[in-house]
Amino acid sequence: MTLRRSAIWFCATALVFSAVLATAADAAKSKAASTRVANTKDVPSFDLQARCRKTEKIMIEMMGANSTGMNGYDLCMRAEQEARDALVKAWPDVPQAYKDFCVRPAAYSPSYIEWIACMEMLIDLRKLRAAKP
Repeated sequence: MTLRRSAIWFCATALVFSAVLATAADAAKSKAASTRVANTKDVPSFDLQARCRKTEKIMIEMMGANSTGMNGYDLCMRAEQEARDALVKAWPDVPQAYKDFCVRPAAYSPSYIEWIACMEMLIDLRKLRAAKP
């Protein structure tokens, strides 16, 4: 009985240890990936169609089918593409610190709209701090 309990304990410990190592490795990869993405010369790309399908599904779950009377997927695709186009134009002028802070697709769900909103908030914050005596 003691040998069996020891074997079970050993297996459980090994599983927990391997899970911790896998989690740590994933976190390190995510951190490295998010740093690399923000340091690129071009606006990072991601699967807009997958994001918009997910967004549409969540909208339907929250508000019911056809609650807006419009196709959520098409609205999402158009809005994200317009945001991406605007970001491409502004990208060379965006400070690297803003890119590092706002553009982290491996850390949270990527969205060009969210990236622009984040950068606009940083610009507004800078203006408020500069105006404060």
